[in-house]
Amino acid sequence: MEVGVGCPGVRKGLVMGAGEIEGFLERRQLDVNDVPRRMYLAPTPREREHRRALWLLARGWTSSGTGEALGRDPRTIGRWLSAFGNGGA
Repeated sequence: MEVGVGCPGVRKGLVMGAGEIEGFLERRQLDVNDVPRRMYLAPTPREREHRRALWLLARGWTSSGTGEALGRDPRTIGRWLSAFGNGGA
């Protein structure tokens, strides 16, 4: 799956695994088990959706499956993941 196609900061063809997402979380001093709580405490629906995507990806879901569950294009999920990896929301 080409998660990174068209996503700034992500190499073409890159598929980030759950371990890499957990690494992002660790660098931000977050635990994967804490993501659901933070998801429900998010101040805006947009932040909740991004955190839900992150939680699904950390649990091993694909960008395609996550996109389908959230009604989003997998490339959108890839952009969110790229932004998160670069220190964004």
